[in-house]
Amino acid sequence: MAPALPAQFVLETSASHIAMLMAKYGALDLTFASTHVLADADAITWDALEKLGLAESHGVLAEEFTWIERTLGDACYLHLFLTWMLPSVAMDFRNEQARIEMTKGVPKHLAYDAALDHLADTIAQRFPLICTIDDACLTNSKFIWAQAHFYL
Repeated sequence: MAPALPAQFVLETSASHIAMLMAKYGALDLTFASTHVLADADAITWDALEKLGLAESHGVLAEEFTWIERTLGDACYLHLFLTWMLPSVAMDFRNEQARIEMTKGVPKHLAYDAALDHLADTIAQRFPLICTIDDACLTNSKFIWAQAHFYL
C-alpha cells in the first residue's frame, strides 16, 4: 500500500520547546517539515469540509472557522496539537513544584520559573503518555498555525 503522502517528515520542534510546553500547559505543539509541496489536487473540497462539520454548505464555513484560499511555500508542514492533561492540572503541578523549590531555598519570586525548569528537565520521567489529538493541519504555510491555540 502506498503512503498517503509521498514524503518523509522531520520534526522541527525542539526538544526543549516540547518539554517546556508539556510542563507549562500539558500540551504538545509539534511541527514536522518535508520538502514535498502540496499540489493543487491536495486542496480540500467543500464536500469534505461539510462532512467534517467545518462548513455549513458549499462556500459557507461554520462560524468558528476562517478560510484560507491558498498558501505559499516551498515545503510542506504537518502541525499537530496534542494534550496530555488539562492546563489547570499542569498549573497545579507547577504550583506544587514551586512550593518544593521554596523549601529548597529558592526565593518566592524565582520559584515559579525554577519549578517550570525542573518539570521540563524531568518531563521524560512521565513517559509513556496518553495524548489526545486536539488539532492537526497539513499545509504549505509554516505560520498558518499561528494564533490557533490558547498559548500562542
